[in-house]
Amino acid sequence: MSLPQRLQVVERVVLSAGLDPYLSIEALSQYAPISTRQIRNLLTDPVRPLPHFRFGRRVAVRRSDFDSWAAVHRQVGVDVMGQIERLQGRRRRRRVTRASP
Repeated sequence: MSLPQRLQVVERVVLSAGLDPYLSIEALSQYAPISTRQIRNLLTDPVRPLPHFRFGRRVAVRRSDFDSWAAVHRQVGVDVMGQIERLQGRRRRRRVTRASP
């Protein structure tokens, strides 16, 4: 094999990784079901502020930062039926113990 055959010039690079764009407040409100007012409140929240960048008066939030922030603050629903069954079981046991001498 000669040297020119082993070396090839790459004319184009195709990235298969997804992009991580910066979103404006308006774009973020379309990406997530949150109003622009609520997003502005989250930026300055003293307990759990939303990570963001300020470019002068403009605010940008990286999509991956928002996704990570939202995952940390995710709230899982309560198992209502399980709680009802546990409470009913407790009430039944209490009634039984009170009724017996």
